[in-house]
Amino acid sequence: MSDITESDDLIGPKVLPGLVTLSSDPDPSVRQSAMKGLAFVVLSVMSSAETREKAAFQLVAFLDPNHEKNTGVLISTVEAVGVAIGKDHCPHKLRDDLFLPKLSEVALSDG
Repeated sequence: MSDITESDDLIGPKVLPGLVTLSSDPDPSVRQSAMKGLAFVVLSVMSSAETREKAAFQLVAFLDPNHEKNTGVLISTVEAVGVAIGKDHCPHKLRDDLFLPKLSEVALSDG
């Protein structure tokens, strides 16, 4: 499997901006729906490393209770991250250095 370059990446310039827009929608159900899509971008072998990283950071932002006040969106985000880290093709750097520490922080928080 070869690495996808930015010029070959169809998900980054087309799909990711739409998911980022949806994740900022005022309707919590729309934000919830965007979380799983962001997780699939993180896992996509058709995405460049930069695109996968951008999607991962967008997901992690929603794990912060100060950023996202809606419990349903927080739960959807935890579920989406769980799907991502449970797959073998989740980038280990994202899993070990970003997702797992943030999930631990959320689990240990008082909120």
